[in-house]
Amino acid sequence: MSDSAGATLDPSTLGVSIELIHLPIQVSLDHLKEIYMEVSGICGYENFTRVGDGARLETAASPEEGASRVTFSRDRITFQEEGATVGSDLLTRKIHEVVRSLAKRVQVPVIVARTRNHRTLISVPGEATASDWLSLSVINVEQEAYNPLGRPVRASGIRLQMPAQKNDEAMHLLRIEEWLKNPRLLFVEDTATWRAPMPLDQISRLAGDFKEAEELMVVNIPTWLASLEGASALCPSPSLSLLRAGSFGFQGRLDADGRSPTDSGSNSGTSIRDSIFSLNPLRSSSS
Repeated sequence: MSDSAGATLDPSTLGVSIELIHLPIQVSLDHLKEIYMEVSGICGYENFTRVGDGARLETAASPEEGASRVTFSRDRITFQEEGATVGSDLLTRKIHEVVRSLAKRVQVPVIVARTRNHRTLISVPGEATASDWLSLSVINVEQEAYNPLGRPVRASGIRLQMPAQKNDEAMHLLRIEEWLKNPRLLFVEDTATWRAPMPLDQISRLAGDFKEAEELMVVNIPTWLASLEGASALCPSPSLSLLRAGSFGFQGRLDADGRSPTDSGSNSGTSIRDSIFSLNPLRSSSS
């Protein structure tokens, strides 16, 4: 897996992890093995490993595609998709299968809280480095303002909090930083947290919650970054190229409203999480 400059990416740089937090339970080793046997074919898990009081089911990691795993512990189930091109629909199906299999063997009455962490890379427009672009377009503070510190200041990133507006809405913690392995890329991480308890018989709600969080990452954030004053000066076109690494090999276009023209009410065009977004003006598909 490579970035737009051809550099090799660590699969763990790009990915999604989801935690379902529940009241502490004890799951026997036999039950965990039964869950593995039941879901391995559907979810693609190849290995079973005992971990502390729980277990981990996973695919064999590869340099190109990373790994897919689910970990059981006393008070949570953690799903991780690293470096592969798995969208929220497929990941939600995996979650449903695993939770359904667990619920057949032990009582898990309610999910107390849930989190979704999404990591991706976005390339800055023009020839600017990520640090310079952050200084110009996001932080927008003149160097003279830092004079009392007694030395030059270099922007490395920002952190934003997006509080929930309703009880069943997620709070988002957004981190945008220069990616140290490539100074022209931004590392973007969003952690969404839902604190409203969810009964297990309402787990179908996860699909809508995770799609909404995914849309923030693959549509709203790139559109917001491109709309900033500095980005507008460097990127005058209202259409942005959206480059996604991985086996899909997709290159799309975002219109001024941030949607892909291929979108037709579904998230099928925006559900790839193993992504590199480009804020450069759209060029021909051969460029």
